[in-house]
This record gives sequence, C-alpha cells and structure tokens, in this order.
Amino acid sequence: MTASVSLAVMSSHPRFLLNFDDGDSIWCNLDEVRRVPLRREQVGCMVWGRWSDGRYFLGRVTDVRDGKIHVTFDDGDNISHDLGDVSAVIVDLVPNPTHVPIGARVIAAFEGRCHYYKGRVTQIDLTNPYAPRYHVTYDDGDKGWVNCDKVRLLPMRADEVGSRVYARWTNGQSYLGTVERVGHKIEIKYDDGDRIAHDPSDITAAVILDSTPNPGSVGRGTRVIAAWPGKEKYYLGTVDAVNKDQMYEPQYHVKYDDGDESWVTVNQLRVIPAPGPATESQFMVVQIGADVVALNSIAHPHFYLGLEGGYLRGKWFDTYCHFYLREAPNQSMSLEACMLPGQHVGVDSKGSVMPPASVYAGTEPAMFEVKLLFSPYGQTYKANHSQGGYPQPGGQFPPGGYPQPGGQFPPGGYPQPGGQFPPGGYPQPGGQFPPGGYPQPGIHPPPEHGGYPPPGGYPGYGSAPPPY
Repeated sequence: MTASVSLAVMSSHPRFLLNFDDGDSIWCNLDEVRRVPLRREQVGCMVWGRWSDGRYFLGRVTDVRDGKIHVTFDDGDNISHDLGDVSAVIVDLVPNPTHVPIGARVIAAFEGRCHYYKGRVTQIDLTNPYAPRYHVTYDDGDKGWVNCDKVRLLPMRADEVGSRVYARWTNGQSYLGTVERVGHKIEIKYDDGDRIAHDPSDITAAVILDSTPNPGSVGRGTRVIAAWPGKEKYYLGTVDAVNKDQMYEPQYHVKYDDGDESWVTVNQLRVIPAPGPATESQFMVVQIGADVVALNSIAHPHFYLGLEGGYLRGKWFDTYCHFYLREAPNQSMSLEACMLPGQHVGVDSKGSVMPPASVYAGTEPAMFEVKLLFSPYGQTYKANHSQGGYPQPGGQFPPGGYPQPGGQFPPGGYPQPGGQFPPGGYPQPGGQFPPGGYPQPGIHPPPEHGGYPPPGGYPGYGSAPPPY
C-alpha cells in the first residue's frame, strides 16, 4: 500500500502523517517510512503533465507504449507526450533543497491555484533550511514566493523545443535565445530576433542550456561561458580560481580565451558540458536507508561496488556493498563502508583506488564530487532482497544494525538472511578475522581449528587455549 506524506517536526525527531491511497491516515516515525521509488515511465505514477496551453496539471500515468507516455488528469482529461520530451511529464516529487539553486528551472504554484506554471528561482529564503521558500519569476513575468512543497524541478535539455539556451553566433560569442525547432539542425531564435541553426553533433560547445550551475560543480579548470561587465553576450573562458569565503555565493575568477580576466558569480556563468565518462565508470545510486546507498554498475548491472578481502571491486549485492553517503558543505561527499566504520573509499594521486582502511573522513583522497549524469526522474530502484538486500522491517540495516565506531559487534557477528554466517565471520577493526571465524550458536570447534573455547575449556583437551 502506498501513501502521500506530510511532515511535522517535534523537537529533534520528525514524524510523518501518511495519507494512504484507501483513505486511512496514521502518524509514523522516521524508521517506519520507506520512500516508494518513482519513475514517470511507470503506469500509476503521480505526475504533473503539461497541457496544450503550457500549464501543468496533476494526473497519473495510465499507459506507456510506442514512444508515448499517456497521462490522465484528475479532472478526467487526457494527453499524450513523446517520451523524449523530458519536461512534458514531471514526477510529483518535492525536490531536495540542495538540488534547487538560484537559477533552477521549475514549475511552481501561483497564488493558490491548483495548476503550476513554468518559471525560474531567483531568490531562496533559508530561514528554515529543511523547508526553504523560493522566489520564482514566472515565464509570463509574474513573481512570487512559493513554499518548497509547491515547487517541482523542471528537467530540460539543450536540444528540446522551448529550452532557453546560450547559442554561439558567427562571431564566436554566445547569446541568449530559445530553441524553436529540432530536426536535422537545432534552430535557435535569439532574443533580438536573429536566428541560427547548429548541427546536433556540435551541441556540447555551440548550444548551452541556460541553467545556473550548482556551485559545487564549478572548480579550477572548468570550461565556461561567462558574462563581461556591461555586455549581454557571454564569452568563452576557463575558471582558474574560486573564492569560497561566502559558501552560498562563491566568486569565480575567469580567464577568457581573448586574454581578459574577471571575477563573476555563479549566476554569471554557464558550464560547458564535458564529454561524459565511459559507462564502466557510471553508477546508479540505490537508496538503502536514509543515508545508506549502494552503487549499481551501469555497464554491468549484476555488479555493485563493494568490499571483498579488503579491496574494492564489483561484486554480487550484500551488506559489504552498503555505504554511508557523507556530505560535506562544499557539495562533495565521501563513501564510508557500513560494515567497516570509519573507513572510506579513496583515490590516490596516481588514480589508484586506495584500500578503505587507509582513508579517513575529511581527508582529500576520501572526497568526491557528485556528477548527475541522468535525470532523477528516470532513476530506478534495484535492491534485490532475494540476495540479502535491505532494509528490513523496523529500519534495521542489517538485523542488529551496522557495526558502531569502536568495533563493537553483536555476539556471534551479524546474521545473514536465513541465519548463515559468512566464512570466517565478520572482521574486527583493522580487518582481522579470529582464527576459524565466529562460532555458530552452540558449536565450538576444537582448538586445532582455532575455535572459541567454551567456559572451562574443551572436554578431553585440558585447559582452554589462551584467548585471542
């Protein structure tokens, strides 16, 4: 059974009011709630669909076939859109506040109306960082403040009709315009009335989506187009320094290709997309718990990134594929092994993957920058519970919880589904296994096999061997 959720914060422990699809309601604690993964290609998914007049109305996906996605609105009307039109059908999901920077394209409510309009976030009120308010400038010129639960991110592509883009003109500079037509060429109409057409193969450099980048994605060496004081056009350049004295309003020093230099804000530049990495280095993030994830290989979906024998490798899914996702203020993150507390995945200066036991929280080798290569609206959830996938009812990951810092393990180690213990047992801090591994309940192997002695030693063997 699925439900919609409302949030109430009571002291430091949030509780959630669930309105079930059958009409029932109940208050739940955090560990009693699991998010249902949403994809707009799933029949039954709640979405905001674009109507013929450009407004968005709430509805439900009723069919997906022949390259079309069919939506039935709450008032009974229907509409169909091409699956490739990513901004036509948007999952009804309140976005993570960290994913909505100034400049983000959104659809949002206006003055209490039941339908949503296209616009752009121009200011953010972070008085309550968990429930920010956004000042939206709508495409029709209206403006207003909107609560976070009345905003949905608008995914756009540079090769989609209606997208606002910076397109390269014949003089090599980029000017703001709108994509008018997409076929053998991408045709753009500039705001001053001029037109130009670019080949789709040149879209990365010639047609750049008018989207303010996440400050954490812009660093030294980033190729950009950036504003110049008093000019409407944007110029090619490279970021060579970043001033992060103000975390939410960093300054970027740009060296333009013509030799000029200037400091600009994140709102005054657009990132030139770099070629994407090979699929072998791409992963789908699978959410296991509130801050626990697994990384599923895109190139080889039967493998997850995990730990085996002290090394990082692709492997079948188990709890050694579980990582805490630790976020840092500068938009970077680290991966801490759930089963090896305090040990992080890292990369050294030569590009080699470092054993988790040698990388510690907060150190440079442990930090990674997150690159979102795919729209969150296409993300799938692939946890395989038949292979030991979690979560378990009650929010324990796994039963008994993950090892705590300090190396405390429940007696007998952590059970696998069906009560089996892995060969050799679970490692102690530092990766050491007791000789012979952990004993099974009630079973004590003889000393020559390294087992743990029962109180008083083994019958027939004399005194117990010294403890480990």
